Amino acid sequence: MNTVFVSILTSLIVSLITFTLGMKSGKNQADRQRLKELYKNITVHFQNLKKGLESHTPKTWRSFSNKSGNSDPLIKRMIKNGDIIEINAKMSKRAEETEKQALALGWRFYDIYKDLHAISIEIIKKYATIYHESTGNNYCTKKSENKIGRPFWECGFGILLDKKLIDEKISYLNDSPNNGFNFIHTEDGRILYSITIYPDDLTDISIKDLLYEINSISIENIENASSLLKQKVEICKDINKIIKKSMRRARDPHTFIETIGGAFLDIFKI
Repeated sequence: MNTVFVSILTSLIVSLITFTLGMKSGKNQADRQRLKELYKNITVHFQNLKKGLESHTPKTWRSFSNKSGNSDPLIKRMIKNGDIIEINAKMSKRAEETEKQALALGWRFYDIYKDLHAISIEIIKKYATIYHESTGNNYCTKKSENKIGRPFWECGFGILLDKKLIDEKISYLNDSPNNGFNFIHTEDGRILYSITIYPDDLTDISIKDLLYEINSISIENIENASSLLKQKVEICKDINKIIKKSMRRARDPHTFIETIGGAFLDIFKI
């Protein structure tokens, strides 16, 4: 009798577990496409944040301004509309914190570009005649008026804080040696600071050595410059972790352990 009872009970438990796992798997499958899309969006969002930081043209809160003028980056928007509760809780917390840190760092980068602009002008004056153009904080090196209209590579001021980025830009001159560099910082479509440098305007220094000198003196003299560069590295590490996890979740939103664990929790809810 006891054997029969145990057998029946075991069969009921196995059936219940099988049924619950089937239901859980079905629900997960129904949610799968939506979750894959959410994780894909998170991946792309943080890849863009990382690209901006690494190129020293970082995203800021202003980069995500909506029509009403409020900043609405992806994770903040997901929190507002409730999508955040559908993704992994641990990951969502890290994503929220890292998004805030990355965008705040972007503001601090742009805050020092005024000083970077001023230091650049003073150093260039040692090696070339530099002209203050008629509008705004726009400067240009030129020996004669025939330089007007000459092509140049446009760059953000931020590359002057990284010698690797400087080397990358200098390599462009191999194919276009007559081109100049235009270092520019804009805000809301307005040019705040601009310097255009042509290599053949320089005396007793190469364009590479000039930019290296600007780099060294700027990092040494601009308050918080070294600190910002270190923070950038740490935030990029955090972003890499988020990207790695979100890419994995974009392929498979529900891990096997989560499916089993969720099924057992559902059993106790019955």
